[in-house]
Amino acid sequence: MDAQMVHSSFPWLVNSVTGFDTSEINPLESIPIAILTRQMRLTFEQMGFNGFLYYGVLDEMPESAQETLYQPQWKHEHRFIGTMGVNTLIQYHRETGGDRRIRERIFSAQQLFQREPLDHRIPQQRKVQDFFTALDVHSQLFVPVHGLTGRGWHCQFMLNSGLSDLELASWLKDHQVSLLNACFYFHSLLMRDYSYLFNPWLINEMISDRALDVLTLTANGLGSKEIAGKINLSEKGVNYHLNHLRELLGAENRVHLVAVAKDMRII
Repeated sequence: MDAQMVHSSFPWLVNSVTGFDTSEINPLESIPIAILTRQMRLTFEQMGFNGFLYYGVLDEMPESAQETLYQPQWKHEHRFIGTMGVNTLIQYHRETGGDRRIRERIFSAQQLFQREPLDHRIPQQRKVQDFFTALDVHSQLFVPVHGLTGRGWHCQFMLNSGLSDLELASWLKDHQVSLLNACFYFHSLLMRDYSYLFNPWLINEMISDRALDVLTLTANGLGSKEIAGKINLSEKGVNYHLNHLRELLGAENRVHLVAVAKDMRII
């Protein structure tokens, strides 16, 4: 179901829940990302959440990319959008070291899940608990959204709540369908116009800008020698990038590499 279908199928969701008039919004036209962010904030606030993040992640984490993928999220301006700013995320990682339990579930989750209760007796978990308690966040919900991205990656919403874990679980029983509809609606709009801002193959620097140039020119039908002349790189350097990309994306040859890259929405 694409953005236009969701918009027409769930007008009650977009109008009554988000609190803005969609009669002047054409789902076929690009909507500025700042407006979409505001609309998401209003939607989730009216559902009772007090903050959110939206980001892209791989379906599974290649061993060769573990160190890159675990770099802090604030390194890239458009790795995520939401109500938690860069400074807050920097502070979170500095004070707590992050929660590896959540990192691991983020990559593998197929369905929404709540953050597991934190055990204050464990020092590291107590740091995480204290940090979020200071922000009036007492529970969190993670909503993976598959589809409309590219092969091998998906997006996810992290929703903060002032409710206790038990209260949030109770709320979810009555509102899960509405929540999923809202998440997919906004996801479909973001993927239509801004997928490149959230594609983890690009934003985690697993594929460098120079490698992306080589890949794009290869997709345009140029050979190594022609590419080398266009981007001021040696032919050996071009072939190095192509070989690295084939290994990274599991492609057998150049033709297959271009097909895989398009399937993953890298180009």
